[in-house]
Amino acid sequence: MPNDVDIWMSETAHAVLTRVGLKKGQTVIDFGCGPGYTAIPAAVIVGETGQVYAIEKNRLDIFRLGRFIKTFGMENITPINTHGDLDLPLDSGTIDCILAFDVLLPYYFSDAELARVIKEMHRVSKPAGSLIIYPSHVSIDDIRPLITGAGFEPGERFTLPILHNGTMERGEIFTFTADGNG
Repeated sequence: MPNDVDIWMSETAHAVLTRVGLKKGQTVIDFGCGPGYTAIPAAVIVGETGQVYAIEKNRLDIFRLGRFIKTFGMENITPINTHGDLDLPLDSGTIDCILAFDVLLPYYFSDAELARVIKEMHRVSKPAGSLIIYPSHVSIDDIRPLITGAGFEPGERFTLPILHNGTMERGEIFTFTADGNG
């Protein structure tokens, strides 16, 4: 019997990610990617003409993702171990979509660090690029001002299945669009 991670990766993630806007050919960041449970389906969606930067500070998760990439020959995922650095090692205005699921949290960042990370996300976003978040342990009302203050405009809200801590649940996913002033 498949577990929730298997169901997410083989079926649900594709439906959820395409519903919130991922498309073939995009350049995507999975910020706080963990072992790649969302980065891998995102790479399938963006295809050979797209690219996924899987950003994570946990060395073990990067190792696990790297092993999967090697085993399955997925050439359009680039794992990036930030070692906790808040500056994104990517050029300005190059990213179509940033996924930040269960990561823009006070548990991981102070308020100042969170504001800085979101500003970095805006810096690397193309004009009209998307920031797609799943704020599992924080109210969207608490982080929306940081997101809009960094130059993102609120978009759509979806209630969809999401993998959270290895378990499928329904969660609210919010989209934001970068203004052209990156």
